[in-house]
Amino acid sequence: MTINNTHLNQLPAEILSSILAWAEDPSPMNLVCKKWHLLAPIVSFNLVERYYNNLPLPLVMRPDFRPCIISTNTAQLIVQSVLRVFNQITKPSEGVPFLALEERFNNKKQELINDIKKNRIDIHKIDPIFLHDKDVILAAVTKNGFALQFANEALKDDQEIVLAAVSQNGFALQFANKTLRNNKKIVMAAVTQNGFALQFAHEDLKNHLDVVIAAVTQDGESLQFAHEDLKNSRDVVLAAVTQNGFALQFADETLTRHQEIVIAAVTQNGFALQFAHEDLKNNRAIVLAAVTQYGAALQFANDLLKEDQEIVMAAVTHGKYEYPLRFASKTLQNNKKVVLAAVTHYGTALQFASKTLQNNKEVVLAAVTEERSRCH
Repeated sequence: MTINNTHLNQLPAEILSSILAWAEDPSPMNLVCKKWHLLAPIVSFNLVERYYNNLPLPLVMRPDFRPCIISTNTAQLIVQSVLRVFNQITKPSEGVPFLALEERFNNKKQELINDIKKNRIDIHKIDPIFLHDKDVILAAVTKNGFALQFANEALKDDQEIVLAAVSQNGFALQFANKTLRNNKKIVMAAVTQNGFALQFAHEDLKNHLDVVIAAVTQDGESLQFAHEDLKNSRDVVLAAVTQNGFALQFADETLTRHQEIVIAAVTQNGFALQFAHEDLKNNRAIVLAAVTQYGAALQFANDLLKEDQEIVMAAVTHGKYEYPLRFASKTLQNNKKVVLAAVTHYGTALQFASKTLQNNKEVVLAAVTEERSRCH
């Protein structure tokens, strides 16, 4: 049985007023005309048939008879209105189980939520109609924050949902409503989970000390997304380079001259020496710290320090590969003690020794012995 205008005309005034009250709240897609008689194509659409044939729900007819998917909340209101209507105009003898509609819908929804929680369904395979339902989306973003991208705009503006999403994956912040990207609580949760989420925060929060400190503490290189003023903050930059020495490249130039900051950077990653100010590449303590962390950082040192035996010895014994000796001065490439240390650490460093030492029996034997041991 369907409802037509005749049926609607027979409805008691209170039923009509309840439908009209609902119609005054327009759906996101403006599907509902405020003139009550145009509700007929919507209300008369055979929801029962779609339930019983496992077709997508809820799906309604626009006044021009084109099918459109609407939000689950709006659809539930439709179902409730339909139930009220049918309860008024159908006779008990007809035995149409309309109350089963609402129950079946809720059962389908709960089954979907359970599947999401147990990883038994991919968000891409969820029927689009459920992407408007808060309970479904909340379950989805709790498992995978990126699911927020599939939610409707209203839910992307829901603080509970967005907070759950960014707590699971900070990058989900990019899908949040602009207003929530300027919400400190939301953004703090996002950057704490993934510092790089700072790039999606509102410009005002990119200049908020607490937010930026939280971001660079999680991933130092997120410093690149901070406001220029904070790239000149000692506390911010120190926190950033301590987490990732490479963050030094994003610091204000004045701080690349700051010894404490540069020491912290090269101690975390020797290669960060390349981003230090030229004056500090001539600083013995800084260069020694850099090559001790990663031998090949010797290439960024001042030429005078490439002749420093202690520094070069530290470099050739702290590299994963043979390269540190390559950057030593010619004098030290011909220093037997240095070259022996280099080839004992990595046999193929022999290629960067002087021709004289490449023909030295002791040096060659040490190189071959190391190479064999590493290969086996």
